[in-house]
Amino acid sequence: MDFRALCEQDLELIRRQREEMFRDAGIAEEVLSAMKPYFRAWLEPKLRDGSYYGWLVFDENRPVGGIGLLLIDWPPHHFHPTTDKRGYVLNLFVEPAYRRRGLAPN
Repeated sequence: MDFRALCEQDLELIRRQREEMFRDAGIAEEVLSAMKPYFRAWLEPKLRDGSYYGWLVFDENRPVGGIGLLLIDWPPHHFHPTTDKRGYVLNLFVEPAYRRRGLAPN
């Protein structure tokens, strides 16, 4: 397996993985269809400015999983008194044939 960071050219792959993630959770197709253009418009500038980042996992050049992180403003906290950013994990997806192999947390 190989890993690499997400880039702007991965927008459609991220979108597809996100839809599959929600489809696996039982979300209706009409909801997924309605979300598609809005998610694409939301994600594109965030990939460009680096506030959305993450990694993909590949098996022989075929993407089989991915994770996205969103950098968000967050007030300093007693655990992190000088930091005003946090990472929010979203869009964790692994292709069904690759699940339960240690590519993502259970």
